[in-house]
Amino acid sequence: LAHYDINLNVIYQRVINGIPATEWITVTIGENGEIVGLTYKARAIEEKSFRNVRIITPEEAYKNLVEGDVLIKPLTGVDSTIRITNVSLQYYMKEGVLEQEFVLPVYVFSGIEPSYDSSPIVRYVPAIDPDELKIPPLDTSAYSK
Repeated sequence: LAHYDINLNVIYQRVINGIPATEWITVTIGENGEIVGLTYKARAIEEKSFRNVRIITPEEAYKNLVEGDVLIKPLTGVDSTIRITNVSLQYYMKEGVLEQEFVLPVYVFSGIEPSYDSSPIVRYVPAIDPDELKIPPLDTSAYSK
């Protein structure tokens, strides 16, 4: 007779001014109610607005996605065709060890590669109008990884 461990993952996603951020905390709870794991991808931030910026439309973001203007470039030839299943506006949070002066909005496109059963594929597209990045102290490096 096989034995399988049953765990429950509870995920908390940070929300800033009503908009989700691309970081989260996951607590794994074991069969007996004990905490058996913790994944913490969150950092302390000062939650005060720096200034308002113009956000591009989801259609403009999709055009940028198709043109390859994404934050994290996929490997060449990988995920060349993605069926988009969801688009959301979120705040982009770099990995906790990387410096980040500003928390900036991105469009998060998620989907699947239709030719095989894959885990969700996610692409981050900058959501700020490029003209906004010409006003100091913001610049294009604010989105760099």
